[in-house]
Amino acid sequence: MADRYSHRHVKPAPDPATLRQFSVPPFSTRELLAAIPTHCSDISTLRSLSYVARDFAMCGAAYVVLHKLSPQLEGYALLALRLAYVAFQGLVFTGIWTLAHEGGHRSLSKTRWVNDAVGFVCHTSLLVPYFPWRIIHARHHAATGHATRDENFVPRSREEKGLKPLRPVGEADAADLPGAPSFGEWLAETMEDAPLANFVTIAIMELLGMPLYLWLNFGGQRHYPFGSGHFLPSAPFFTPAQRSQVLLSDAGLVVVIGALIAWTRATSVATVWWAYGFPYLVCNFNIVLMTFLQHTDPFLPHYSDREWTWSRGALCTIDRSFFGWVGPFFTHSLCETHVVHHISSRIPHYRAHEATAALRAFLGEHYQASPENMLLSLWKNNLHCKTVDPREDVMVRRTDVCVRVPAC
Repeated sequence: MADRYSHRHVKPAPDPATLRQFSVPPFSTRELLAAIPTHCSDISTLRSLSYVARDFAMCGAAYVVLHKLSPQLEGYALLALRLAYVAFQGLVFTGIWTLAHEGGHRSLSKTRWVNDAVGFVCHTSLLVPYFPWRIIHARHHAATGHATRDENFVPRSREEKGLKPLRPVGEADAADLPGAPSFGEWLAETMEDAPLANFVTIAIMELLGMPLYLWLNFGGQRHYPFGSGHFLPSAPFFTPAQRSQVLLSDAGLVVVIGALIAWTRATSVATVWWAYGFPYLVCNFNIVLMTFLQHTDPFLPHYSDREWTWSRGALCTIDRSFFGWVGPFFTHSLCETHVVHHISSRIPHYRAHEATAALRAFLGEHYQASPENMLLSLWKNNLHCKTVDPREDVMVRRTDVCVRVPAC
């Protein structure tokens, strides 16, 4: 009988000659660190705090403009003002989130309590539990690129998604394979290249990815119990000694949520949503966009336990341009200098470009960067970076290009 599924399941493999080949970086941790000028790790507390003050000043100024001009406008003019405010304030919120990220890495100040105080205020104001995030994020840096120990954007195999293993066309006889796919597999293969399915996946990830990760560990390692969240002192991420920090973060979030409720009662739901809620969603969109694309690309591998080393894992990231000058100004070059950030996370953002230039010269072809528009990269990478093969020691996310379903 003719293979009624062949038009969907038999896909030509790409020509290897047209693909860029990945080679495992040969560098040791000592060599990578030596490539970065030592003065790039110099931290100025005053300079760091000036960026914190600048971002909060922009945040306050934007709200004052919205508050003062809104009563004077109506119709499309008012809508245009609100949309411009949301876009601008969302970028400012993203910068504040990034400064909290620096506090978590101790790169705002040489004084520990300054880092934690600034990080706590910045993250808590954006409904992020600072101390739990810092603890788990440190584990991500300790095991970046490890297939089973990395904490973020963990690659999935076809088996983990409930799909049959890939088999290159011609590798096995029809008798070795089931006669027809299950409904779940048929649906997954049918929707694999559908633009609507890709759009829906991106929308869910971008709008709900951050809350789902914080609440349920969505996108994290599967060996944690379902529902493990950053807010639970008893979650498996934390040691007994760290539970007080989780409770402190929870208390801070209760204060912020209470303030938002009081603000809503004093004004209106619409006022708070336009002033805080929509910029908060833009901030979440930006953070998920940046972190996803920093660690997801057809040329970024994950390593098995046999092949992983810290230096190899640290290079499993890529530098991108966050919309030209916008990234360096608003998001403190979080995207543009992410490779060097994984080599030495204590480098402050205002020295990271110099450190990146030195590291790029040392790494040569092993330096990963992309000038492509990030929204285009988001679309392409979410479409093509589907699964990894756990049988490999160097696992690269791939499109499922070699599926065979036999005649039935």
